[in-house]
Amino acid sequence: MKIKRILFFSLFTVLLMAEGKGVFSKYSLDEAMSLAESQGKPVMVKFHADWCHFCRKMDRETFTDSNVKNVLNDFITVKVDVESKEGMVYARQFGVTALPTIVMFDKSGKKTYHQTGFHSAEQLEKVLNKGHG
Repeated sequence: MKIKRILFFSLFTVLLMAEGKGVFSKYSLDEAMSLAESQGKPVMVKFHADWCHFCRKMDRETFTDSNVKNVLNDFITVKVDVESKEGMVYARQFGVTALPTIVMFDKSGKKTYHQTGFHSAEQLEKVLNKGHG
């Protein structure tokens, strides 16, 4: 019984850690901005923290939605942890004062969207489809 409980909690932890990671690149924000210019793609950044309930909810519900995932194929996506040293710098640089915050840039690096708060799949899909490129 104890082994089953340990296995369950191990699996649960792995699943929680995997939330929303499939749509985000491994690039830093600086790398993403350089790629955006060379590939002609807009950039979508999600500022988050592990303790943020609505950040995790977006990972579970919004970023797993098939329509959102399809639209995000046309973007370079970055997830910035504001608790990291680099994330704190980016958050200050882009005026992130609450979480989650979505910031988008066109291919030339011009900020085209900045909104704090939970985005449902439908809301985010509408924003993404407005053309931030």
